[in-house]
Amino acid sequence: MKSVGRIILHLLILSVFYCIGMALQTWLSIPLPGSLVGMILLFICLSSQVVPVRFVDQGAEWILKHLSLMFIPIIAGIVTFPILFTSRGLSLILLTMFSTLLVIVLSGLISQYLALKQERKSS
Repeated sequence: MKSVGRIILHLLILSVFYCIGMALQTWLSIPLPGSLVGMILLFICLSSQVVPVRFVDQGAEWILKHLSLMFIPIIAGIVTFPILFTSRGLSLILLTMFSTLLVIVLSGLISQYLALKQERKSS
């Protein structure tokens, strides 16, 4: 039961960062989604150790474990409005393939950079 309480607390902390990001995006008219602004703010707070990782780790792990459930509304939308997919299907597929490839390449480059940096620090 203690673990469930911690997960809920971690999810609340993550939700606070989401809400702050949404508010900042609206207030400052930032040309980025508010959720992304919140994630950048969370990253800055975690990197500078203003917020310790232990404050969000179990909640983030729970979200990642159940991430596939987050896509159900998207799939239901495609099934409900097939005209959107059929009229722009090829462009959506190409855009999805490009963005996926971009994420894979950037993730690989960043992880290699961080591994080399960590290796140099250890030596």
